[in-house]
Amino acid sequence: MNSRRHSPKIKSIIWAHIKATMPFRQDLIKYKRIVTPYRTNPDNDWLALEQGLDQIELIRAYHGDLTGKVALEMGTGWQPTIPMLLSLLDCEKIILTDVERLISYSTVVDAMSFISQNREKIAARLGLSPDGVARSLGRALSSDFDELLKNLRMSYVAPYRISEFEPGSVDVIYSRAVLEHIARDDLAIIFKEQRSLLKSGGVMCHIIDNSDHWEHKDKALSRVNFLRYNALSWRVINSRGQLYQNRMRHSEYVKLLESCGYRIVFEKCDMDSNAAKDAASMKLAKRFRKFDSRDLAGVTSYLVCSVV
Repeated sequence: MNSRRHSPKIKSIIWAHIKATMPFRQDLIKYKRIVTPYRTNPDNDWLALEQGLDQIELIRAYHGDLTGKVALEMGTGWQPTIPMLLSLLDCEKIILTDVERLISYSTVVDAMSFISQNREKIAARLGLSPDGVARSLGRALSSDFDELLKNLRMSYVAPYRISEFEPGSVDVIYSRAVLEHIARDDLAIIFKEQRSLLKSGGVMCHIIDNSDHWEHKDKALSRVNFLRYNALSWRVINSRGQLYQNRMRHSEYVKLLESCGYRIVFEKCDMDSNAAKDAASMKLAKRFRKFDSRDLAGVTSYLVCSVV
């Protein structure tokens, strides 16, 4: 505990704010990727795969077979690992969305390569054959980006606007490590609007990272370090854009979804024992003192819900 630092490095905070407010940011990202292609992080790749497989098991348990279904992913990010799994399960259409364009031909091919390298594990979890996984990926491969997405039955919508989709056109809406980057008031609007997108019997499935994301690259911080800051201090530290963190706890997501007209059919929150010790010993910001230890130290939420 004594080795813990209580705030992110100043230079990291400054750089995060600069990136979030940089003019022509989208153009700069585009040119950066031409010069320096996106490099995957093996740890992140494995976590995305493990959680993606868990997420698909939850969706199948509470929605059923995904063959011929339409799925929409909120916040695909750089590498479409989970959409690739849904493609293997013969979803009719997988809609990838972002607020700004991130995926590219190379990141899709990288995801295909990662899936192929791990086809034994994936096939076992999804009830497929490893050879079948390899054949599906091989048939989809193309040197043209648009053709590649079409072969995978994917479409990419960025920027994503709910108003562009027909009501009752989606069977499954899902996200992984996305909701924590959206402000609570904006989430309420999104959840209410997405109700109209779901078909009868459709479900939403979200995996949420409730930990302090500054800790991801700075292990001297606690996974719940951000619970110590009052609203004003956190506004100074917290940046907008992709690095924004709403600090919501598991129970708050549950209450928000229910208030927006959803019924929670499955919920789980993984607690970190070290985070529980840290939360118990730190001076919490006033807004977090009402939560119990499991909510404070709950670092990963799993939620499945349907429309009431």
